[in-house]
Amino acid sequence: MDDIHGILDDAFVKIKEIDEETAEFFSVMSDALITAHSRGKLHGRGLWKRHGWKGSVMQVMSKTARLQRHFWEDIVDRQTTPDDLDDAYDLINYAVFFILNVQGKNEYGS
Repeated sequence: MDDIHGILDDAFVKIKEIDEETAEFFSVMSDALITAHSRGKLHGRGLWKRHGWKGSVMQVMSKTARLQRHFWEDIVDRQTTPDDLDDAYDLINYAVFFILNVQGKNEYGS
């Protein structure tokens, strides 16, 4: 059974005992990991490898532009919802995919 939530929750409790600020950071990174895990199950594992690090950079640029439009330009007296943060989680994940592709010397995809 897929128990990524339980594993991350257990790790969060242990980290929080050591350092509250690091636990907050870990919580955000956990949400990004859960997003990547869920999408990997939906779209197939290793999808990020198909576009290489150059494709990851393009996705980072795209997500950054969307966040800028959404939060920088459009944020006039409105409430932020969890869905509004989806592009931010994607940005984190594409940055990780970029690192993995660079480490794997995967420039153009496989």
